[in-house]
Amino acid sequence: MIQYLHTTITAIAISNGAIDGDTIKMTWRDDTGKYYIARHVRLLNINTPEITKAKCKKERIIGKRAKYITNKLLEDAEIIELQYSTRNKDSFGRVLATVYIDGKHLGDVLRCNGVAQPYIKGSKLKHDWCGDKPLQLPKCK
Repeated sequence: MIQYLHTTITAIAISNGAIDGDTIKMTWRDDTGKYYIARHVRLLNINTPEITKAKCKKERIIGKRAKYITNKLLEDAEIIELQYSTRNKDSFGRVLATVYIDGKHLGDVLRCNGVAQPYIKGSKLKHDWCGDKPLQLPKCK
């Protein structure tokens, strides 16, 4: 059996702003010196509510809050760090990455603020942002 090794690349990035709560436009240079300019980066294993295709007003409001929090953290950041694999892209061509802002995991911050849930590719278990079921919150400080 052949095993393919996926090298994880860590890069310091500049934010070009949030598209929504879990998608960011970023510019960075990787370890090899290759530049990625204004590329869409999707947070790995995190899902926030939709804004433009929201199923209800509640989802749209929570989605806008997620985008606001993401933008605010990016604007105030001293260091934005991406961890990604060059082969790890979604069906829209977005780079899938774990994002750290000043050492804090962005996905965890969004979850602690009640505006994000874990995302598992291929899973049919998605949070109903319009319903009354409580969010699965991580241990937050």
